[in-house]
Amino acid sequence: MVQRVSGFAPGEFDACYRRLVERSERKLRQITRKFAEGGFDVRTAVRVGEPAAEIVRATQRERVDLVVMGSPKVRPGGRQRGWGTTSYKVGIFCQCPILLVK
Repeated sequence: MVQRVSGFAPGEFDACYRRLVERSERKLRQITRKFAEGGFDVRTAVRVGEPAAEIVRATQRERVDLVVMGSPKVRPGGRQRGWGTTSYKVGIFCQCPILLVK
């Protein structure tokens, strides 16, 4: 996911977004190759936008079976740290199961 920068003219960062998407796609291919070789059906996509909203939309559009995401550590008793994270938002709005990895 490449987070869109707000407050700038449309198209102003298009070249930068393209480079970030290309770099992310290359890295994802390297990472997922191991899983595909192990017989897993792995699909990846890089989107530009607000991360939680794009992930939830993609799971609905692609009929995703499982979302695997990293999650930040949240300390018990901490003052609402972690409640605004992407993984929390996806966990609330996503209709499919989610595996959070710390």
